[in-house]
Amino acid sequence: IAWIDAASLVRRPGAGAGAGAGACAGADADVLEGGAGGERHAGEDGGEDGGGVEPGEDADRAIARLLQADGILIPGGFGGRGIEGKISAAQIAREQGVPYLGICLGMQVAVAEFARNVAGMEGANSTEFDLETPFPVIDLLPEQKEVAGLGGTMRLGADPIKLHDGTRVREVYGDAVVYERHRHRYEVNNRLRKKLQSAGLRFCATSPGERLVEAIEIAEHPFFIASQFHPELKSRPERPAPLFAGFIAAALQRARTGSGGRGREGRPDSGRPGEDSEPSQTLAMSQ
Repeated sequence: IAWIDAASLVRRPGAGAGAGAGACAGADADVLEGGAGGERHAGEDGGEDGGGVEPGEDADRAIARLLQADGILIPGGFGGRGIEGKISAAQIAREQGVPYLGICLGMQVAVAEFARNVAGMEGANSTEFDLETPFPVIDLLPEQKEVAGLGGTMRLGADPIKLHDGTRVREVYGDAVVYERHRHRYEVNNRLRKKLQSAGLRFCATSPGERLVEAIEIAEHPFFIASQFHPELKSRPERPAPLFAGFIAAALQRARTGSGGRGREGRPDSGRPGEDSEPSQTLAMSQ
């Protein structure tokens, strides 16, 4: 019966605020999503509804929707379709204090946006989309460049991830080491890491040896976290992935306060939002 009730919340969003599988959100949330199912797990207790910003949508309309959103999610994907729009969405989230969650590609566009507009790397991009970029902040690892088959360059499966002390992602997970699953080819370029870090981008999670960047965050932001791994692959309705739970909580906090989601200490509450939360709207960029 509990599973039937949880499934009905997904099929009929908004039908049962405050009831469900014990997930994060405690009020109605209008979620415009792009395929990351873990977001539903984190918000289904409040009954989320959804849609998305699609590539090719009128630019002015898309920007207006993003500016009105209480959260922006950019999920994983491959190829260059809509990349500049996703970079613009990451910029809006960063500059306007809108809670942001990037997954895989969503992390890579956030890095490119920060490089261009904060670190002074004009034209920064991933070599997946621009082989001639003057600042390849996202690139294949050197040992991958000689591999001919695409499958041979994929980083797949669960790997240990070191969550660094004093970071928001460590606070969200509550653990020093976690195992998350991956499905990607491109990584943050280690040759440009120091320049990005000195400009204020925090590399909050890495591989145990710190060779690979696993997540980034912006410290002076209500909630801006992006991961190279895919938290949705381990998320469950009764056990939402911590990043989704934190993201939805931040979006609901922004909806409550109307001030960028900042709580008493300048960022969203770390706990679950209460049942008196106002409706929130989170937007996801489709691939």
